[in-house]
Amino acid sequence: MIEMEQLSVSYRGAIALDDVSLQLYRGQQVGLIGPNGAGKSTLIKAMLGLVPHRGRVRFWG
Repeated sequence: MIEMEQLSVSYRGAIALDDVSLQLYRGQQVGLIGPNGAGKSTLIKAMLGLVPHRGRVRFWG
């Protein structure tokens, strides 16, 4: 399971993600859709620790 709690990311003062929380379970299929600039790539980068963020990301089992 991947758990994200109160995940927030900002770039030079512009908020990209604000207080996102979700749980993804093993075997679950998920699609991220939205317009350009909605934060889809930022969510993945924050989950992988590639961008500075506030909040918590945990990987279980």
